Amino acid sequence: MIRIELDEASLGATRIAISPLWDAFCSLHLAMPHRHPSRPYEEWVVRAREVLREDDRTHALRLLIDGPHQFPDFMLPRPVGATAIEKELDAVRITPADVVRARAVTG
Repeated sequence: MIRIELDEASLGATRIAISPLWDAFCSLHLAMPHRHPSRPYEEWVVRAREVLREDDRTHALRLLIDGPHQFPDFMLPRPVGATAIEKELDAVRITPADVVRARAVTG
C-alpha cells in the first residue's frame, strides 16, 4: 500500500487525467517479448503478441516495441483531460516538424 499525505492546498491543486494513449503504450510494453505478465494478463498478452506478429496493420506498433527503449516525449504528450485516444493522437499529429526532428535526434 502507498500512503500519500497532502495538505489542503496540495489536494486542491491535484488533477487526475485519463490517457488512453498512455494506456495503449503501457499495454504494448506489457506485450514485449521479454516481459512475463502476471496472471490476469497472460491470455491477453499471448493474443496481443499473435496479432502484433501476424497483422501487417500493426507494423508501426512493432517498430515502437522493437525500437529503442526510449523514444521522443512528443509521442506521449501530457494528458490534458482528453478522454478519447483520437484527441491525443491529434495532439501528436500537430507536433511541429522542428520539434519532431529535434526529439528524434536527442531521444
